[in-house]
Amino acid sequence: MKQQAWTSLVAASALLWGTAQASPVIGFSGDFAPGNWTATVGANGDPPVADATSLSITSPRPNDNDASQTDFSITVGARATISFDWLYASSDPDGDAFYDPFGILSINAFTQLTDDDGGASQGGTFSVVVGAGEVFGFRALAIDGDYGTATTRVTNFRVDFEGSEVPEPAPLLLIGAALAAIEATRRRQGRAT
Repeated sequence: MKQQAWTSLVAASALLWGTAQASPVIGFSGDFAPGNWTATVGANGDPPVADATSLSITSPRPNDNDASQTDFSITVGARATISFDWLYASSDPDGDAFYDPFGILSINAFTQLTDDDGGASQGGTFSVVVGAGEVFGFRALAIDGDYGTATTRVTNFRVDFEGSEVPEPAPLLLIGAALAAIEATRRRQGRAT
């Protein structure tokens, strides 16, 4: 009976190891901390500004009739759903997002989130699934260098990993190994007497 209890405890410890779901990343933290992203700044543009809670990205100011973009991108290590809130403000006198759209980079393509006719101030919540090894990013695009720029603020950034399990900390495995060693020692002592 005593031996069965020890064996069950060792087996339960081994089962616990490796069954925890990956924790979501909340904000620009951990593997998604600002220093882990790549900023590519367009002509006459300003670099994106990010901290643990938000990102501000502004469209560049290329020469007249030239297009340019500023990107803030990262390679995602595992399949995940990325979600965030965004608030866009254009200083363009036309009062719309046509000349300075904002969007995301995913699966090597630009997806515009702003509405060309949606006005100078826009926003929303967006979510996208990104595969392991894919590049994800934010893009502030300037169709031409005329007039003003647009700035988008990204908040409530979250990464939820899908279907991935991560191992619990090594102590659970060590506890299982220690219990197995104790049981083996007791068996040997029981045979010696």
